[in-house]
Amino acid sequence: MLTQGRETAAETAESVLGDYRARDTAEKLFDAFKTEDGQYRLRTASDPSVQGRFFLGFLTLILRAELEKRMHTAQLHRSMTTANVFDELAKIKALRTRQGSRILLEVSKKQRALLSSLNLPCLA
Repeated sequence: MLTQGRETAAETAESVLGDYRARDTAEKLFDAFKTEDGQYRLRTASDPSVQGRFFLGFLTLILRAELEKRMHTAQLHRSMTTANVFDELAKIKALRTRQGSRILLEVSKKQRALLSSLNLPCLA
């Protein structure tokens, strides 16, 4: 509809669809920022605390966007949701000894395959 009667290459149907999808992605990310990432309550004692919470929230938003981009590249978005990926990766546990060294508990085959498909380094 937006490309009807336009002749420039910059306004093709593909570019309009790409712009629409980018806008939809941004709206979904901000919805996740407001509802899923623990930003329910912003009442704090000071302005720096609110600014810190928003800063951490936007960092979370950036990381979530990168994860969703990698899921789309690996075609994982067809079989898993972002919440499923978070749940699976949250099962990875590590212990810290009294000496301060870290011991990673067993990482399952499914978790290793998920990390590999998301192009993330294997945990060791």
